[in-house]
Amino acid sequence: MPQYAGGFNKIVRPTSNLLEDHVELSSTYSGERCVNYFLDQAATARKLVLGMPLYGTGWNGTEGMYSNWTSTYFTSYQQDGG
Repeated sequence: MPQYAGGFNKIVRPTSNLLEDHVELSSTYSGERCVNYFLDQAATARKLVLGMPLYGTGWNGTEGMYSNWTSTYFTSYQQDGG
């Protein structure tokens, strides 16, 4: 099933790509693909909102994009209170 990328994938991919990933078209979603799906289902374009996650995933034990990884790591973000 196509999906966005994250720690649930076995290989490193773009996390929240806006445009389709032309390396792996059949196995990833993109903002473009999701919006087009809803438009094809007769959604009203002016009612669609496309957001962007404000986080990332760190990958250990990888050789770069589209390669396997051994573990992930996360850091926390703390907003400055002042």
